[in-house]
Amino acid sequence: MDFSFLQEKVATGEEQTYFEWILSGAGYTVAVSLSAFIVAMALGITIGAIRTTSGVKAKLANAFFEAVRSVPFIALLFINFYVLPHAIAPSWIKTADPTTVIFTVGILSLGVFMSSRIAAQVYAGIKALPEGQALAAKALGFSQAQAYIRFLIPQAMKNITPSSTSEAMNTVKNSAVVSAIGLMDLTKQAQTIIDYTAKPIEAFTCIVLGYLLINWTVLLCMKFVERRNQKTA
Repeated sequence: MDFSFLQEKVATGEEQTYFEWILSGAGYTVAVSLSAFIVAMALGITIGAIRTTSGVKAKLANAFFEAVRSVPFIALLFINFYVLPHAIAPSWIKTADPTTVIFTVGILSLGVFMSSRIAAQVYAGIKALPEGQALAAKALGFSQAQAYIRFLIPQAMKNITPSSTSEAMNTVKNSAVVSAIGLMDLTKQAQTIIDYTAKPIEAFTCIVLGYLLINWTVLLCMKFVERRNQKTA
């Protein structure tokens, strides 16, 4: 294998090398993955907690959960990119920067898709807690929302930290699908480099190493969080 092409100027005439293209793609992958995981955690925790309650709000949360986890990510991505923006905000689509649209749709789509997985874990984590936790909070005068925010959700999150690590890494891997709508992430950059250099093995080797490095960093960060949780338990 010959990786000397990495130091060559790109064939498009830009003042960049192919290695800089890969770095740029890695930056997009990290930005989309991190932003989407934040969205997934916020939405997943909310949906997962509501699913453990009763009434109309629980039914709505369950309906959202079942709908999202039943749809393939690429189908959800295409609907959010090709259908919803034109139906909801057609004027914005006509004037917005294409990169901004792709970036925004990619983050929200991936965040919503991953939120169903987070919600399932939060639901299981809360259900695994002793029923006395909620009853004790109610006896002390806390409202249901306060009981969840102060007691139930924090305890559940500590218990599901190991599985959350897998979901964080899955978010990074699933971000590659966003390249289907034009995001110039690691996967899209690999395809572009192959088009110009005809070096598929070298290009995909670089991209695989890039994903390994990013997910290794995610793993180390989540392990740190897990150790902190164990110390405060």
